[in-house]
Amino acid sequence: MILAVTSSGETVNQAGPEHKLSEPDFPVTVRPRNGSHEELVEMGLRYWDLLGVAEDGRPVWAVTTRQIGPDPGTQPHMTALAGVIAEVPNVVCRTCATTPWQPASRAAFESLIRGGAPGRTCAACDATVQRAVAYILDPSWAGQRKFEATQRAQREQERQQQRLDQAGNARVNQRWAELRREAIENFAPLKLSGAPEWSEVTANVETEAVALACIRHAPATDPIPPIGSWAISPLTPNNDWSNSAAASFWRAGLLAVDPKSDASSFGLKFSLKEASEAADRSTWEQMAATLPDPIITGIYPLETSWYSPHGPTMQTAASWLDNHLAERLNPASMDVGRQQALLDLAARLIAAETIRYLEFQLDTLNLPPVADNHRPRLEQLVERLSKQRSLGETYHIAWQCARAAAAAAQTNPRAPRENMTTHAVNQFEQRAQDAVANPGQELKPWREDNRLPLSALTKLVFYGLLNVQPMHARLPAIADTLPEPIADLPDPLDTGLDEDEQESPTGQEVKLRDAVTIPGLAVSPIASAVQEILDNMALIDPEATMVKFRSIGDTLDVHADGPVTPLRGAVDAMTAACQDVVAATGDALLGLVAACATANAFMTPYTDSSGTECTMGVYLTEQLVTFAFDSQRENVQPRL
Repeated sequence: MILAVTSSGETVNQAGPEHKLSEPDFPVTVRPRNGSHEELVEMGLRYWDLLGVAEDGRPVWAVTTRQIGPDPGTQPHMTALAGVIAEVPNVVCRTCATTPWQPASRAAFESLIRGGAPGRTCAACDATVQRAVAYILDPSWAGQRKFEATQRAQREQERQQQRLDQAGNARVNQRWAELRREAIENFAPLKLSGAPEWSEVTANVETEAVALACIRHAPATDPIPPIGSWAISPLTPNNDWSNSAAASFWRAGLLAVDPKSDASSFGLKFSLKEASEAADRSTWEQMAATLPDPIITGIYPLETSWYSPHGPTMQTAASWLDNHLAERLNPASMDVGRQQALLDLAARLIAAETIRYLEFQLDTLNLPPVADNHRPRLEQLVERLSKQRSLGETYHIAWQCARAAAAAAQTNPRAPRENMTTHAVNQFEQRAQDAVANPGQELKPWREDNRLPLSALTKLVFYGLLNVQPMHARLPAIADTLPEPIADLPDPLDTGLDEDEQESPTGQEVKLRDAVTIPGLAVSPIASAVQEILDNMALIDPEATMVKFRSIGDTLDVHADGPVTPLRGAVDAMTAACQDVVAATGDALLGLVAACATANAFMTPYTDSSGTECTMGVYLTEQLVTFAFDSQRENVQPRL
């Protein structure tokens, strides 16, 4: 056996190799106490179960006092004395001269066998011991003991049930996690390609630039970690922009969602609580087995991981996509429309970085952020300023305004600090107007603040694409140094008919009719909607139609911090297609047809509120046509 000393100083046996034990010089005998309950007798026998004496003279007991299980409110040795009488022959009590001597506890017995004298009293003459024994043996105490034993049994049963519930709940959570992971892998399966169709890997300038910035500035590309977790430079100057930009390159197919992304980065139609309420709750096992399959409704773009699907491996695909996008975003390979889009993006970045820097300075000076009602005014000012001044110059103005607000706060300590931020905005308005009105006015360009690194997109556009220093370059000078644009790209809706082959009297009607022959569109129910638009061109206001259609996106229960849903994504894609065509051709009606053509790509099954089943593209096209012929009505609401 292995001997162990407990925290109370007792020596007990543990399973293991044999250790030599000897008989004690003073053996102890145990007999039941008359009138004692057999439960107490059992406890007493276990208490005085002596195996022998170790080589160091310690008595070795079979069990510890805690293993005996005495009643609450009593001490183990008192409970043992109420059940049995322990006696040591040939030893006399020093007080009552009783022999054999009756030790009151294990400690008293150990003192004797280790060479000490018997205690001053024994169990027979110690008044405290006798009162305790009498109390325990009292019939009323026996009833109390039985009640407490029942209570202990109930508590143990509750603890056992709690352990079962915890195990069952863990099993349900594990099963839900497994089902959720399966749903995620079905929603966003891993797709890698050995031979990408690069002619199809395209988007507008901003979307391509954001995707390229994501590849070049992410901590890794196999996969790209969640954009919201980047520690050094954010993807864009603010989270709202990053959120919408990530959704854009996802919809365009430039980057894909990694199926191993954290499960919390995907929106669910119903929660685990709702799923468990719908399951069979008869047992934990049944609940786990009958949980309904989770339904993914969208993603949280800043929380998901990304990868490039355009290659045999994630790293190779990222490298290939980098080369492809770098070539497309080279100003020398752009037409005039894409070059202008690049300049517009640069202006937007200067404006957004300026606001970001101003808010950083306000926060550094312990001033509150710009009020929501002042933000549109500030954004309008910065937009005008960004088209004439460099980022370093706008930083200069922002820094001056923040310092002026801090000085005003120090001069007027009792004034609300919100007023100081308003003062900063007012100062910015005045200084920005002066800077715009006097472009020759010298403003010392500020340097990039190491505490607030420029966003990845800003670095890419200025350093990587325009090859200029963002803190010093002005947009007019940048525009003057751009290479000559290439010839306009072919109209994607033009079939290439010669003029003598055109049957319609106007080029617009030819383009609109030919748009119906886009591959796949002619065999789609969407074609009839397009034909309806063609037959009633004179009655349709395309601009008003697209404004109303775009409002659908605001009625889809999708908030700025919510997941990007497939339906919202389809609305955005159709709207973007319309805007791109209008920007390239100036023809709003042609843009309306382009939106319908784009809808053909969204083949996800959809059921509207009336129970009609169709595809998502057909549903949205029907809404578009409804708006087109309802232009005389106010506040048209889509059927969702």
